[in-house]
Amino acid sequence: MAKKRWSIPEEVLERVLLDSRRRCCICYGSGNDEVRKGAIAHIQADLPESEADTEDNLVFLCEQHHSELDAGRISRERLREAKGELYRSLREGRAANGGDMAVAPYQYERHVFALLSAELRKWLNGQVTIHEDGYYPGLTGTSPDVPFSADVSVAGIHIWLVADAKYAERNIGLNDLRAFAGVVRYLKANKGIFVTNTGFSESAVQFANAEGIALAIIKREDRELKPGVISDAISRARPA
Repeated sequence: MAKKRWSIPEEVLERVLLDSRRRCCICYGSGNDEVRKGAIAHIQADLPESEADTEDNLVFLCEQHHSELDAGRISRERLREAKGELYRSLREGRAANGGDMAVAPYQYERHVFALLSAELRKWLNGQVTIHEDGYYPGLTGTSPDVPFSADVSVAGIHIWLVADAKYAERNIGLNDLRAFAGVVRYLKANKGIFVTNTGFSESAVQFANAEGIALAIIKREDRELKPGVISDAISRARPA
């Protein structure tokens, strides 16, 4: 019988979600590199708990391929190979269709982070330190990549802000926000900002409001942050 998902330590689950970026490795092998709705599964379930509940033996799968795995229609060998290829591709920035998924997104990220850096330094002169592509220990002491973060110190109070930017062709959905919220929690950051060039679905906005995540829409042609571009549920909730 398959092991219960809830027996896996929470920090291990979060690490698998971070590393896979919620991409199903089987879908990826078929040319679909979109964020998917799914769950984490054991590659080999009949191992002792100390070996079974490890990152090496866990994989994120979409709902369809999770069901196929449970039905025995996906072999362990295929799953390990597909997981390895997904992780290699994510590290190298290759798209599932053979193209380069790093160029436009990377340029957009650099543009967004330059605007955020300028705005933070403008309003927090001498009280902010900007970091890009840093590695910071999370709940388990491991060090995931953090594309943009800022250390703010005001009147002896320290605030750590992390941000992510995604260049997209359609509105950002709930899965992307859930993945980012997991990163914010995993890193124990005080505040998260998610930026895109398009917009956000209604469910994504509702989730961000509940999690206290600030949202922003910044176009590639923008040369400065316009007033009100960052939508923050906490700031809107403050009394006048």
